Amino acid sequence: MRVIWRLLTIAPALALGACPPSEPDDPTPAPDDEMTLTVAPLGRCGGAPGDGLQELPEVPFESTAPFEQEVGGVVVADFDGDGLSDVAAGQLDGDVHVFWSDGAGFTETTFELGDHGREFFGASAADADGDGLLDLFVAGPGTAMIWFNGGDRTFGDPLTLPLGDGFAAGGTWADYDGDGDLDLYVIHHRDVESEDRGQPPIQDGAGNSLWRNDDGAFVRVEETSVSETPGTTHHARWEDFDSDGDPDLLVLNDDGDIGNPSELWENLGGGAWSERGQAEFGFLENPMGALVQDLDGDGRRDLWITDVSRTRLFSGLPDWGWVDVGLTLIDPAEHVHGDVTWSLIPVDVDADGTDEVFVSYGGLFTSELPSLLDQPDRLYRATGGVFASDPNGLPALEARNARGAARGDFDGDGRADIAVRNIEGPLTLLRSPCTDGSVLVVHLRDDTTPNRFAIGARVTVGARTRTVEAGGLGTFSGSGPELYFGLGDAASTSVSVAWPDGEEDTFEEVCTNFVVTIRRPQ
Repeated sequence: MRVIWRLLTIAPALALGACPPSEPDDPTPAPDDEMTLTVAPLGRCGGAPGDGLQELPEVPFESTAPFEQEVGGVVVADFDGDGLSDVAAGQLDGDVHVFWSDGAGFTETTFELGDHGREFFGASAADADGDGLLDLFVAGPGTAMIWFNGGDRTFGDPLTLPLGDGFAAGGTWADYDGDGDLDLYVIHHRDVESEDRGQPPIQDGAGNSLWRNDDGAFVRVEETSVSETPGTTHHARWEDFDSDGDPDLLVLNDDGDIGNPSELWENLGGGAWSERGQAEFGFLENPMGALVQDLDGDGRRDLWITDVSRTRLFSGLPDWGWVDVGLTLIDPAEHVHGDVTWSLIPVDVDADGTDEVFVSYGGLFTSELPSLLDQPDRLYRATGGVFASDPNGLPALEARNARGAARGDFDGDGRADIAVRNIEGPLTLLRSPCTDGSVLVVHLRDDTTPNRFAIGARVTVGARTRTVEAGGLGTFSGSGPELYFGLGDAASTSVSVAWPDGEEDTFEEVCTNFVVTIRRPQ
């Protein structure tokens, strides 16, 4: 591991505040062949003072999905590279809407799937071709496409992945084979009433699919165990659960009592997998989404999973172990019959160094629960080690039927914002408030491989570690690769990066309240 002291390239526009970065011995920029950490100023805080998330004006998007249709993905990512997060959402009639942020509002562009596909169900953002721009992956019934970013607020003709009759619900990205480029795992979805709703059922052989990136050509990996799930998948994400240097795969399947149970696949390398599954985290009946993060501060990955009438929280143990602590670390009052939870989005609302968790809620379309379709979302805080929803954590929003959610920064102030996709309703946009807490935004750039955004890297700021991911945050949804840290009253901190190839770098005395970009030279 290399420890790099005060190797900083100061952005020209930097306005020094109360805590300027440490001066390097040589103030000239580092050579192109050296690791650099660049700091840039944050924008002015866009929110008002407060303790909870605040509502932003709605963008001109209204979901046209009939109330009985299961659809709800949204993407929040900086597609145009201006430092502000944009929003992408789609309609079941085939239109994709992209809202480009300018810091004060949004400009909309719309493009049609046309002959490329029929419907928009879920989506994610990743640099699929290694050109340093985030591309847009769109999934739906018979639809799986990668729309390549043109760099000028346009997307070129998409690459269409042949799914046959598959009902794709989203995709998550990682370099599972260690060759330096991003591969794609496409989840396929249906539910037991799909035919009654006019949705195409999953056909034989149309289960989840793994697509290997071979120099820009995506090749479906046939006869692999991780593609045997025959659908009904709500969520999947890559994470190096066994800390051996390659990403493993968590697959959450609905109707676990009558369909396929959820799965946890250990990546053994060389295309081999070992199914760990229920032996690791127990039986899951109706999982909708997952958050993998150290929630109890013991340094191990915990697993929070949404479900019907409750959420499940598993505390990480050494060597692949988890113990179900959902009834002790989540206030029992939060487990309400008929409530249905979907996306889990971590966000340090007050920038005190401890993440809150935003949870989207939306009812199921069953005759038993007709009055519970619209349900208020919640913001969970940990008080005394127990998570409970904060009645002041969210604005007084109209209850809606939510599904997907994603995280970004619409105004460039370094405080994470959230977009929520609702069925038969507008997008909900939420902004973090202005507080006295310090923040740090971390971007990684790796010019040594086509994985330019270092998906799969582990970043430690102070005592908190996060994974850079693409498509594993929010049900049916995707967020950008940047990481947000609240740091309380810290004026400076350390930043360590464990790159996907195993190399590690540490920077000391990094000033807070800046955007930090760490770049590996080519």
